[in-house]
Order: sequence, then structure tokens, then C-alpha cells
Amino acid sequence: MTSQSVRNAAAGPDLNHRDPEYLNLIRETKSRLLSVYPQTQSGWHAYLLGGSGTLAVEAMITSLIDKGPVLVLENGYYSSKVREILEIHKIPIVAVTHD
Repeated sequence: MTSQSVRNAAAGPDLNHRDPEYLNLIRETKSRLLSVYPQTQSGWHAYLLGGSGTLAVEAMITSLIDKGPVLVLENGYYSSKVREILEIHKIPIVAVTHD
């Protein structure tokens, strides 16, 4: 399921997080992310999170939701993880559960 270009990149040498090549790559990636929405360039910053999709969802939830309640449409594993994250952070929820 992984493309050949990704496999080739993963097979290459590691980049240290302090290496100038790594820092330039991160700078370019952030710039390209911001260019998706040019109107947000002024005063906005892109932040890269190293982790799973669940980490990104938890960062989003805890950054954007002040107090709740949050409606969770729970119908599988991923939405259950969202509910779990909300509960861990003591953010009130209203859950609607379906198969």
C-alpha cells in the first residue's frame, strides 16, 4: 500500500532534527502548507506534529474546543477514539451511537 517513492525515501539515510537539510525540509513543508490558503499567510503559522492521526485529532480537539458539549456521532473505532479523547480531557459530550 506504500508508494515506491515513499519506500525509497524511507530506505535512505536518516536526517537528524538539527541537520540543516532537515530544517530546510521542515521550513519548505510549512511554507507549502500555508500556500494552500494564501489569504492566511499573514500572521499564521503551520505546525507539524510527529505522531499518529489520533495525535493530530487530540491536538485539534484540545486546541479548538473550550468547554463543550461536543456532539459525537459514534459509529466505529475512530469516532470511539474521539469520544475517549473528549472524556479524558473532561470535555462534556453528547454521543449518538449507531452500528
